[in-house]
Amino acid sequence: MPQHCAAYDCKNRRTAQSRQQGITFHRCPKEQNLRKKWEVALRRKHFRAMDESVLCCEHFKPEDFNRTVGLRSDVIPSVFNFPAHLQTAGVSFRLFVFCISNMLMTIIICVPATNILILMVLAVGCIDEIKNDDNVITLEQEKSNARKRELRAKSHMKDVLQEWRCRRTSVYWDSSVRRPVYLCMSVK
Repeated sequence: MPQHCAAYDCKNRRTAQSRQQGITFHRCPKEQNLRKKWEVALRRKHFRAMDESVLCCEHFKPEDFNRTVGLRSDVIPSVFNFPAHLQTAGVSFRLFVFCISNMLMTIIICVPATNILILMVLAVGCIDEIKNDDNVITLEQEKSNARKRELRAKSHMKDVLQEWRCRRTSVYWDSSVRRPVYLCMSVK
């Protein structure tokens, strides 16, 4: 059974004929944040992308493709054939991220040439997003390494103090090894 493109007013179907015409189909991403962005870009009311949902290559810019693999991993569809009242010309995207009470609010502000503002808000778990941040990962590694260094230093300090206590108790010269030998009396 052929699959249909999920975009508005797109008649492309995944068939042998469309493959011969060079039309490729791309599944919706499994990563939830990127999938939400795809759903918002499609602008279809009550649409939820499934694992089987596909979009044809006509809804992506040429720079969104890798020559060998297909789509780049982080692209969002942006080319659609919407009716005139839904068209937006010259859209520029600005992305703002706010972390409020363990929720990540991603606000995408679309500013078309007509100076109309469209706000779309997506809410996802903030903790997962923060944990995936490369900067946070490196800081956690540095913290772990510092903690290990601190424990090693404490252990070494205990050994030095114990040896110092032993040296205070009694010292005698061992002629067989030609150096002083320290007898440690148990100090409590």
